[in-house]
Amino acid sequence: MLKNIAVIIILFTIFIVRIGFCGDNSGKSAADFLNLDISARMESLGGSGIADNEAIENVFINPGTLGDMKGSEFLFCYRKYFLDIKQGTIGYYKENKIFKCGIALSYLNSGSIERTTMLSPDGGIGKFKTQHLLVNLSSATEIYKDIKCGVNIKYIKEKLDSYESRSEAVDLGILFTNLINKKVFKIDYGMSMLNFGKGQKFVKASEKLPLKFKYGIKVRIEDLDLSIVCDYTLDIIGEDAISVGMEYYFKKKIYIRTGYNSLKDIGTKLFYGIGLKFENVAIDLSFKENHEFNSTAFLTAKLFL
Repeated sequence: MLKNIAVIIILFTIFIVRIGFCGDNSGKSAADFLNLDISARMESLGGSGIADNEAIENVFINPGTLGDMKGSEFLFCYRKYFLDIKQGTIGYYKENKIFKCGIALSYLNSGSIERTTMLSPDGGIGKFKTQHLLVNLSSATEIYKDIKCGVNIKYIKEKLDSYESRSEAVDLGILFTNLINKKVFKIDYGMSMLNFGKGQKFVKASEKLPLKFKYGIKVRIEDLDLSIVCDYTLDIIGEDAISVGMEYYFKKKIYIRTGYNSLKDIGTKLFYGIGLKFENVAIDLSFKENHEFNSTAFLTAKLFL
């Protein structure tokens, strides 16, 4: 009964949010690096994972998924993007008696960029770089059987040459596990609000943070060793998106993944990945082919304690 009421509330919330925030705000977002996928697994599933409680990194898109974590876990992510751009994340999460909590640091660095001006369009006058930093504090707990709620508190810092900007934001998320629990399949449901904050100011220009509302489901078909995830992103600042991912696993040790994301992107909208999981270590690798730049790979490692 409680879960049926929750579904009604969820559908009503989607309608209210869409009506309340309608309008064209494209191109007005600050801290765009918050839109990047955090890990190889997340990327290989097309960015989906709102209802996926099997990967600790999904706390970045739904803090409610942290409520199902067991023990302690270290997270390491690294990517050498196209050109000299580098992205990385390191985090630690721990289970306590009442709640789960964790802290993570995520960064994006552009590397050196040739400085140009209207008088020197070809450069030769020095270099500069952009740096982006996120400190993410997370906590989650089970408020009722199969219902977990979580929160992220974010500190965001961006630097462009000698200019800096700082801001704070909050994420809220909820996860319903076993929303539908049949012998053949099981369905989980999640929803979250991301990057709720006052925005950022660079010099005299103020911009909003990329506020998003995400809704997703996960279908587990144990007899086929298959999981399917699907998310809908209601982007208040930019373009809405639908993402779908599929994961096949063998004895829950070898994972093969593929995903799709409807957002326009450089190169392709299709993603691929593999994963290996041992008793205390998991390694994930994702691959995205770019037709205009070099193809990029994403590496994630997790240590279970």
